[in-house]
Amino acid sequence: MVGYNFHRAVGAIGENFEDETRKKWFRLDHKERCRRISTIVKMIDTCPAVVHLQFPVKMDDGNYEIIQGYRAHHCGHRVPYKGGIRFSTHINQNEVMALAALMSYKCACCDIPFGGAKGGVSIDPKAYSERELEKITRRYSYELIKKHVIGPAIDVPAPDVNTDPRVMAWVMDTYLRTTGVNDIDNVAIVTGKPIILGGILGREDATGQGVAYAAQTILEDEAFVQQIDGLKPGMIGKTVIIQGFGNVGASSAKYFCQLGAKIIGVQEYNVSYYDPNGLKVDEMIEYQTEHKTLKGYQGAKEFQPFHDLIFENCDILVPAAVEKIIKKSNADRIKAKVIAEGANGPITPAADVLLLSKKILIIPDIYANAGGVTVSFFEWLKGINHVSWGRLQFGYEKENTKMLFESMNESLKDALGKAIDMQPSSSFARRLKEASERDIVSSSLNESVREIGNELIAAAKKYRLGTDLRTAAFVNAIMKIFKTIDESGLNYF
Repeated sequence: MVGYNFHRAVGAIGENFEDETRKKWFRLDHKERCRRISTIVKMIDTCPAVVHLQFPVKMDDGNYEIIQGYRAHHCGHRVPYKGGIRFSTHINQNEVMALAALMSYKCACCDIPFGGAKGGVSIDPKAYSERELEKITRRYSYELIKKHVIGPAIDVPAPDVNTDPRVMAWVMDTYLRTTGVNDIDNVAIVTGKPIILGGILGREDATGQGVAYAAQTILEDEAFVQQIDGLKPGMIGKTVIIQGFGNVGASSAKYFCQLGAKIIGVQEYNVSYYDPNGLKVDEMIEYQTEHKTLKGYQGAKEFQPFHDLIFENCDILVPAAVEKIIKKSNADRIKAKVIAEGANGPITPAADVLLLSKKILIIPDIYANAGGVTVSFFEWLKGINHVSWGRLQFGYEKENTKMLFESMNESLKDALGKAIDMQPSSSFARRLKEASERDIVSSSLNESVREIGNELIAAAKKYRLGTDLRTAAFVNAIMKIFKTIDESGLNYF
């Protein structure tokens, strides 16, 4: 799917490659410019490094098992590379290469200065004890570390499918106890790690938060929204169905509610709930946290058949679970006006074409769910700066605000001839008092999402793509990578 979207975007750019470079390459003739453009495009579409590992690990029963692992680096226009580590029996070299490419485009699209990477270990984590998983993770990490494949300035892994902060802690500790012992930035070897080990507040909800704010950004553009029949601008009152109520689905539901939307349906792998008047999202999250499943929740009626909930009427559908949930065979049944992709690749290329022909607006994954990698960038910066976000500014800003109000009171007294005691509002005072790293991360993420959303709308208009935001996102990413490679030069020596 990534390759299909790449070539589709390259076709949409067309002669604009030459238009972008004609002034800079004015000494080159048309033929030579075309050669250079073709070379850069080929460079963008390659993985310069793919590592396939095989190593033995002793299991709890005394037997040895040969474990296979992978790590791919895509393009190389930026370093360090960035991408998750997943544990899955379906992992293979082609998959990690495709996912690394997707990370490159996601980072470029969202102005995150990382290259794309992806890695994985070919195991079913449920089949191993915690001790065995730790041994596998540490050996996989060590093999990558000693080959200089990962490092704070080389490639920074993060959690992915079936991995979590605990796994990232094992990777980081392995680096600290080996070649990273003399690296002052060693905690920046991974992101998504536990808070106490240098993680960042707000990372857990970042992807879901980004999905909700991406939808809001696009829906606030009246001129763009007018292209979709029956869709009104703004988020207030929009009905939303969430497919998948894991970390991304649950957090996106929470933020959609905060923005004024109404969650009318939630679909999980074994049960669905529907209420046209709106579900109690906080109550559902609390129930799932306690019971580890939504099955048995009594606060709403179950929807039957549960796997058909995504075909109900709604304004916004958020597929936030698995890949390829919407395909050519069921795309005609989708009744949502907008699809915000919380998961990676939930729509197949064939289904994408059908949905666009039905004038359904798709907010693509490389933009909609980039909140996680955006906050990972903030965490990486925190690691190399060796200080929490805001720690050096909170006191200074509080004093500045106090002096500002004192100055305003003095000016009003001089102008009116009587004392005026202006004070910050209760919400402003609370923010000043309780401001935290989480607040800074949340505000910065929201601003980033708004800026990139406006870029995509502008790209769709410039390249005459209509409502095809996926191609607009890939065009936006490819042009940024193209310019980066061009400015860096094509020859190393």
